[in-house]
Amino acid sequence: FFVSFFLSFNNLGNPPPVLRWYKNNQSIDESYSLSSNNLTVYNDLVLNRLTRSDLNSILTCEANNNITKPIKSSVSIDINCK
Repeated sequence: FFVSFFLSFNNLGNPPPVLRWYKNNQSIDESYSLSSNNLTVYNDLVLNRLTRSDLNSILTCEANNNITKPIKSSVSIDINCK
C-alpha cells in the first residue's frame, strides 16, 4: 500500500525568499522556482510512496529572505493504515 502526497507553497517578496521543505526538521527540498515577475517564489513538494514510517511526520515549508524573520507553515501526515 503506497500513497503519493503533493503540497504546494508560494510566497512573494522583495527580495524574493528562498523556500525550503523540511520533514521532521530535516531539510528535504531546497529547490524553488521564481515567477516571471521575479517576486513570487514556488516550491512544490511531491512525496511518493508514503508508508507507515511517514505516519505523524511533520512537513514544514520555510520562506526566508534573510532580511525579516522566516515564515513557516507545517502539516502533519496522518495515514489510515490497514
